[in-house]
Amino acid sequence: MHQSESIAGLAASLSLFQASCGAATKNATNPHLKNKYADLGSVWDAVRGPLGDFNLAVVQLPMPSEPGTLKLRTQLVHSSGEWLASEIVMPLAKADPPAPWHTPADAPLRRSGSGSRRHRCGSPSA
Repeated sequence: MHQSESIAGLAASLSLFQASCGAATKNATNPHLKNKYADLGSVWDAVRGPLGDFNLAVVQLPMPSEPGTLKLRTQLVHSSGEWLASEIVMPLAKADPPAPWHTPADAPLRRSGSGSRRHRCGSPSA
């Protein structure tokens, strides 16, 4: 994990955000396990308003990486300029260099990166 020199303002806003954020609606069913889960759209619907209410934003960008992999950087930023960031690397099915725009391979990265950066809003079973 990476962070700005200070995260005091970000931490204060993040604690208020977490207290106000409701659980995402479980609107999809896993076809194999038959359990319900909140898809990415539902998670974003649950956090979009509270993020803005507390001057927070999530930024996700593909980063340079080794051939055959895709690296995604997820950054939580605050209006003060403070930030937290993490990166995740995922192997690609083919060794082609990833395109500089959104690719199907980064969809799971976006789900895992943005979910972890929001510190799992809602109840633990959400």
